[in-house]
Formats: sequence, C-alpha cells, structure tokens
Amino acid sequence: QAGDTIFPDATGGQVTGMWRCDRGLLAFTASSTFLITALDKGDDFVAAPLSQEVGCVAPNSIQTLTDGSVVWLGSNGFYSFNGQNISFISAPPKSALLLTVTLANIAAGFRSMAQRRMNFASS
Repeated sequence: QAGDTIFPDATGGQVTGMWRCDRGLLAFTASSTFLITALDKGDDFVAAPLSQEVGCVAPNSIQTLTDGSVVWLGSNGFYSFNGQNISFISAPPKSALLLTVTLANIAAGFRSMAQRRMNFASS
C-alpha cells in the first residue's frame, strides 16, 4: 500500500536522524541526507537525495535556527540546510589538540603536586 514504508537510502543505510523543515522531513544516515516530501495528492511520499556525502552522526545535534535553516553535526563538522543547499559551516574541535592540551594540564598538575610534596618534606 502506498506510503506504508519509506527507505530513504536505497543502499540500505540506517537512518541516524530525522528533522522537520519548511520543505518536508530531513532524513539522515551517517553519510547521506534526504528530503522526504508528500506527493501532490498527499497520499504518498518520496525521498529525494540532497547529499550522498554528508550525513548526521549525532541526532541530538539537529536544530532549527531562527532563520529556518537546519544545522547538524556530520562526520567532518557542522552543516546547514537552508531549504535549497547543504553548506559546511564549521569544523569540530581537533581531538588531537584537545588531547595535547589535556596531557599538558595533567603534566602541570603532577609537577605542582611534586613541588608541594618537596616543600612539605623540607619544612
């Protein structure tokens, strides 16, 4: 029967998120984005691919901005859909940089503890 089941990704990719937008329903896999819209009669739906390269890896990241555009986190950073196009808007923090900063903070903490122990032992 028409409209019972929709598989947006013909390759079988698992849906990782869905979000309502002005033009219909955005459906995401980890590596693709689709727009699901009703046909003219309103008795069936169609899924049109918006991108076969940009998906959503964190469904809780999907949000609608005040201008109506939808933003989400993909595997390479944050993306936006303005009703027409998907745009890359921001890269995520570099985990290597965060790890380096964290290790530097840990090392500084150990040095500080060692210095306090030496000061305590000498008093």
